[in-house]
Amino acid sequence: MNLSDLILLQNPWWHDPSFVPPEHRLPRRMIASSLLQDIQNLKQITSLTGLRRTGKSTLLKQSIGDLLKTGTPAKRILYFSFDQPTVLATPQTIDTTLSIFFDMILKEPLHRIRQPIYIVLDEVQLVPMWQDIVKRYYDLNQKLKFIISGSAALFLSRHAKESLAGRLLERQLPPLSFAEYRRLGGTGDFSAYLSFGQFPELLEIADPAKKTEYLKDGVIGKILEVDIVKTHGIRKIVDFERLFWALLPNASQIIRSTNLMADLAIKKARVDAFLSLIFFHHV
Repeated sequence: MNLSDLILLQNPWWHDPSFVPPEHRLPRRMIASSLLQDIQNLKQITSLTGLRRTGKSTLLKQSIGDLLKTGTPAKRILYFSFDQPTVLATPQTIDTTLSIFFDMILKEPLHRIRQPIYIVLDEVQLVPMWQDIVKRYYDLNQKLKFIISGSAALFLSRHAKESLAGRLLERQLPPLSFAEYRRLGGTGDFSAYLSFGQFPELLEIADPAKKTEYLKDGVIGKILEVDIVKTHGIRKIVDFERLFWALLPNASQIIRSTNLMADLAIKKARVDAFLSLIFFHHV
């Protein structure tokens, strides 16, 4: 599938004016209304960060649904997710996506745009130098309202913060609080909440074994395999994952790096680098 087809697939409201994202009907997180106010009323770039599976994409689709419901023309809203295996996560992909949108859908020159355009870039941290591209378009026309999402490491780079200084307002989407957990259908059992109640989709899974599998593969696995690896350009992925899974059962214990080196047959410099990422990388 080429990029043009993928963009059209992710924006079904362009060809069906009555379409509203199905996520719009789902229960709302507590920050939903304040996020929408930011999107509608502030010119600055709005960022939404948080762990995987906390509901960032759902919240963005709900906001798109709210914009459509309140009269925003469908073709003035662009959504694109970079968290797909068919998407080449390069700076050129952002430029090409925006060019296709302006030329083929909006059909309005960038310098002549006078009414708000909503550009939603989901999981944008997967694209190198994303902040420079977003800054460039923001500075060209501030009627372009950018809404970006990513892991909590989205602004780990000092360069990202400095590039967008004064142009960005951050919001964080944490895991479910106990109050949200109960409101969304969880039990009043606090131990059940601590075990499996912090991710919205787990409320739909009854089998504890499947809940564990979801956390291992859908949350931790993706953070290891995609977020940290791509953000930091890790080459020895297998060694990194072996080290992480060796540490996980020993949380709160004192572990010597020399023991890890011996047990896993990984060089000291690599062990030290991996430990630094695990303990100081905000996922």
